[in-house]
Amino acid sequence: MRTVGMKQGLAVLALMCSMASSAAMADVTATFADKGRLRTVIEAASDGSARIRQDNGGTIDQGYTLIRDSKVYQVSPGPGGPVAVSAEAEAYSYRQSVARGEIIFTESRHKRSKQRALIAKGAAHIAGYHGTRYEFADGNGPSLVVTDDPRFKPLGMALNRYLSQILTEGPESNLAQFRALAATHGVLSLFGEQDLTQVTFTPIDPKRFDLPAKVVELADVTLPDAGTAAPKRNERKPEVIKGAYHNGLLYLLDESGAVEIWPEGEERGTPYKTPGPVTSFCFAGQQMWAATVDRKAKQTLLWSRPVSTEQETNAGAWSRAGTFPQSDESPVLAVDCSGVEPIVVFSDHLTMPLSGRNVALKGGKPIGPGYVVSQVQGGVLWLGLNAGEWGGGLRRITLADGLMGAPSDIDPKTLCGGALNPGCHPVTGLAPDPSHPDCILAAVGLVHMMSRGGVVRICGKEVSLAYAKPYTLNPDWHWDGKLSDTETSVAFQSMAAGAKGDKAFAVAEDGVYTFTQELKPEFKAFSIWRTGNVDWSHPSYVLIRTHMNQRHSLSGGSFILVPR
Repeated sequence: MRTVGMKQGLAVLALMCSMASSAAMADVTATFADKGRLRTVIEAASDGSARIRQDNGGTIDQGYTLIRDSKVYQVSPGPGGPVAVSAEAEAYSYRQSVARGEIIFTESRHKRSKQRALIAKGAAHIAGYHGTRYEFADGNGPSLVVTDDPRFKPLGMALNRYLSQILTEGPESNLAQFRALAATHGVLSLFGEQDLTQVTFTPIDPKRFDLPAKVVELADVTLPDAGTAAPKRNERKPEVIKGAYHNGLLYLLDESGAVEIWPEGEERGTPYKTPGPVTSFCFAGQQMWAATVDRKAKQTLLWSRPVSTEQETNAGAWSRAGTFPQSDESPVLAVDCSGVEPIVVFSDHLTMPLSGRNVALKGGKPIGPGYVVSQVQGGVLWLGLNAGEWGGGLRRITLADGLMGAPSDIDPKTLCGGALNPGCHPVTGLAPDPSHPDCILAAVGLVHMMSRGGVVRICGKEVSLAYAKPYTLNPDWHWDGKLSDTETSVAFQSMAAGAKGDKAFAVAEDGVYTFTQELKPEFKAFSIWRTGNVDWSHPSYVLIRTHMNQRHSLSGGSFILVPR
């Protein structure tokens, strides 16, 4: 009897343990929140899969962290659909950005954190559940409330995996010491900032843990890269601000006024001799035009030089084509060769050296500082102004009389609303519209707090959005001619007309868009950046990596597109 009773007791105990184990491995969805709007939602499955999302109650979806098959991925709204990046790839890209000097830490942040003791500080009661608060012995820094309730254990496992990702992205953090604690417990409070507010233990659809896009893996980002070594302290190389392709050669102007010349396909350029620091240049036929500044004499000097078809070997000498007063109130903004003759653009007048015309600008204030792009079309000079977070917009100047206008499309209902709001939208490139011969396209790009951009069509007095691509988690997104003012969108970094005039190219962070007679542009996504700061890989254009816009409209690096 006793033996039988013991066996029955053991059987009951085994059944109870099995039930407890099943309960411990149940799915759990928990919401943590602070006293403000910050919220973290963790969906943790019994098999170790998890989905962690944070938001601040705003309208912008920041994406989420996905854990599956013991690997961690960051899923973010991407251009036209979600982007999934492995933790290893994200960490490597982060370290490369630090190495290139794009992310700079103070010396104190580079120092290794000292290991400090974690101690239990007493019981905690959160949302009706009991736990223990752990914090550092010295009382400084974050804390973590854990529970022995087995139903919460998947949350701790997910948190441990999450910390394993974020701690590889920067200098060591005190959060690393909480990983072992989270891995073996449930979690009721996140680092003293957010407490559990809601929890359910209902099954989670396994599809919630599917990868929504092809993953960018470590191998995808460790191929030959154009990154350069981090600059030495107080050392910064002048950035390229303009490029032109002529007779098989690429000419690049940097912000110091120096010009380099790059033979087709080469990985580096050589200095190009000019009469002085160049402010702008262009090519008209077999003639190069360049403006230089003599600051001592307060003059702008215009120069021309014949350019050989044999890669400069028989080029002629520079000759002065004009001398103009130079002042801070009326600087040279651009030298344009897209029309019938070169035009020197000042902030309050135009000079045309071949015809000898000087045209005062009328109908608006002098054009302010910032980068300027230009395009002549049908007797009109278009200027795109890039003043970064202060906008820029367009200027339309009639060459016959200098009458100036500012085409725009403003929606007063929302901040920076409308297709072309001069107070908010920097214009980074211009090109004639292949699908509408009497219209012009303007590229808009701003990355400041959020990304915003598009390609705008201007036809007479009508301004409309020709194309835009939102950052979205929707994998089925397609262009329908509209974009909400609340959506983040791809910022276009540069735009130029094709050499034959039947195409217009625009470049953004995700690739190059080709506008033709079709209303929707063709798209060529970036795969991997080739070695060097100049990419010759496409027969119709050259791409130049630059940080010229970092102080203006586009945070970090961007591209200049030069047709050839």
